Parts: sequence; C-alpha cells; structure tokens
Amino acid sequence: MTLNNQKECLFEPIKDLSLSQEFKLLADSLHYKTLDEMLQVKISILLKKPGFTYHILQELVQFLERKDLANLLKQ
Repeated sequence: MTLNNQKECLFEPIKDLSLSQEFKLLADSLHYKTLDEMLQVKISILLKKPGFTYHILQELVQFLERKDLANLLKQ
C-alpha cells in the first residue's frame, strides 16, 4: 500500500470509515466531515472540545496506527 493510498482514508467521510458509532456521532456533532479536518487541530485542542474524550482519542490513534499514519497527529 502506497502512502497516497493510505492517506485516501483521511479524505473519505468519517461516516464511511471503520470507526465506532460513538466516534462518528461525536465527529458529526463537532462538524468534522473527514479525518483530515480533524487532524488539522492539535490534540490538546481536540480534548477540550465537548465530548472529545481520551477514549475517542485512543480510537483515533489506533485507527491511524493501523494505516501507518499516526505521525500526522499534531501534538
């Protein structure tokens, strides 16, 4: 899998990705349509958003690790 193929998931609608319903509902409530939009924000800022818990962060990290994209998270 090339890096471009790996990154394609960042631009797919979050609702179509293999993430939990909880994650999808939260992303929708925070008006994030793609992971790329979410990754433009620092982790510390995401964790201050209503409903964005460490559990949700862990799910995001694990998803990105499976795609070998965890390095894209902004500290």
